[in-house]
Amino acid sequence: MRGTVIGGNLQVKQNDGSQQARNNVIDGDLQAFSNVGGYRIVGNRVDGNLQCKSNRPAPVGGSNRVEGNKEDQCRSL
Repeated sequence: MRGTVIGGNLQVKQNDGSQQARNNVIDGDLQAFSNVGGYRIVGNRVDGNLQCKSNRPAPVGGSNRVEGNKEDQCRSL
């Protein structure tokens, strides 16, 4: 997903293959759970929490503005 305004939460769960969330505005939480193959989270504005768990490999990225907490695998993003 790229350059989208989301008026709620974005949940990415149990996907295979390379995925990304780039330059989005998310009014709620961004959650990435149990994805495989790589997930990239870059340049998003998240008004809630950025939460990542059980992804293989762990998500990569940065330059995200998060109003809530960056949790678990997303702590450094």
